[in-house]
Amino acid sequence: MNRMLATLALTACLSGCARDQTATAVPSSPSPPVLAPATSSVSGTVTSTTGDRIAGATVSVTGAGTTSNATTDVSGRYALTGLASAEYAMSADAKGYAASSRSVSLSGSPPFQVDFALAPLDSGPPAGITFANVGADKSPLADYAEAGFSVVPTTASWIAIRTYGHPAPFIEFLSPGGVTTSGEIRVTASGAPFSFKSVDLYSSTTPIPYVITGLSKGAAVFTLSNTLGNTFGNFATVINPQSSVSIDALSIQLTNAAAPCCPNPIGIDNIAVGR
Repeated sequence: MNRMLATLALTACLSGCARDQTATAVPSSPSPPVLAPATSSVSGTVTSTTGDRIAGATVSVTGAGTTSNATTDVSGRYALTGLASAEYAMSADAKGYAASSRSVSLSGSPPFQVDFALAPLDSGPPAGITFANVGADKSPLADYAEAGFSVVPTTASWIAIRTYGHPAPFIEFLSPGGVTTSGEIRVTASGAPFSFKSVDLYSSTTPIPYVITGLSKGAAVFTLSNTLGNTFGNFATVINPQSSVSIDALSIQLTNAAAPCCPNPIGIDNIAVGR
């Protein structure tokens, strides 16, 4: 009898002790959440130092243990996303231009914008139309031929200038003081296809708005439209970012808005074209 009571007491004690231990157990702390690393993005435009947008340029960012690249579209724009918020070395390069690089911080509130302006490489005098054989100084320009190409003025009165150029001679047209004049020339190669690489533009006292159109079978295949800042009597080179595109006619149109005080000459030299 005593043995049975002892057994029942022991069983009750063990059951109660187990309940007490369960009741007083301290729950374990939950694991902290895993946070995704902060990401950033950067975009911008790659242009030439004369303001023309460069298609096909490569933009690179290096930092935070990685390198990412992007290629500019036909408008010269690029975008890089999914980057860590960190310090980076950025660079841009394109065929025919000097590369440019800088350090940037992509920490903070994205998106960030970083633009590049690339200087054209000096590869010597361009091949193509140099106007070396134009007529006498200040003589009217009619149908000019050089290197298998024909240059025909379609609007404005273009003249030859043998005392100045890049180098001399070149062609220009004049706007009287306070008058805005539009002048256009057309370049062809007897119907044969060719490519357009660049042209040198000049103005004495005003900026140079231009529209350059490459055509094939009468349809525009590229158009470059921009305004060069005042060159103060110097020449500035406009580079065609689509120089691999085949055309059979080229239109170069300049707008000459002379100041009220005085007439202004505006002109063209060195049309770099190739077969």
